[in-house]
Amino acid sequence: MDLIVVDSRFPPIAINEDGTSLEMFHGLIGAVEIKKRINKKEIYDFCSSAEKITLLSEECFGPVNQNPWSFPTISAFAYSSTISLTTIARHFSKIGNQTKRVLDFTILRLAKSRKGKYTETGIGAFLWFEKWEIPYYVTTDAPLSDFVYRLMQEAYYTTASRNVSADDLGFIISKYYCWNTVCCFPTELIT
Repeated sequence: MDLIVVDSRFPPIAINEDGTSLEMFHGLIGAVEIKKRINKKEIYDFCSSAEKITLLSEECFGPVNQNPWSFPTISAFAYSSTISLTTIARHFSKIGNQTKRVLDFTILRLAKSRKGKYTETGIGAFLWFEKWEIPYYVTTDAPLSDFVYRLMQEAYYTTASRNVSADDLGFIISKYYCWNTVCCFPTELIT
């Protein structure tokens, strides 16, 4: 994933000189994959990454069907598309059925026809897919604004559904730093 949204209550484990950081998975609220263009291979790669995040999420938050809002939002963002929305939806139907999660994809600029006109009514689109469902998509004239709004709204829902107290936060942070630096427990408790 290219971009992550984290709960600021969870401090980074490490911040590198280049500005990248090592974050606690428990603090992950959203993950976004950014693509230049959308095609079948990119959809496959996105679904594969989403499945890996889902498996890690189940280790942290339990089965996805218990509280799906506690899982990080998994999104992809493409600057353009060389294929039509119906083709994208068809690829999602074939590939995405293997995933357990809701996935969404935002496209800034839709494919144009050979005559140079957009093949759809809007300039961009939002595509939403849930397992065993037919992909849903809607065209929009403000795809970037819509993407940011959805990401923020879902971040609030995710944060609220986790209901992390200060005690919970302290316990989770202790677990991370215990394996990361020095042991937090007296040696007599370990043996």
